[in-house]
Amino acid sequence: EAAEQWARNKSAATAELTVMEFNEGAISFYQHFGYKATSRKMRKSLE
Repeated sequence: EAAEQWARNKSAATAELTVMEFNEGAISFYQHFGYKATSRKMRKSLE
């Protein structure tokens, strides 16, 4: 909440964070505070 208030004071329109897909507890936590999934990052090893 403090970080969001700080961002508002700096005229930020949105807040963004990264959560690993397997971290269901964190996903639920942030959803509880109004965060929504907006994208999915995909990766492939080339080795």
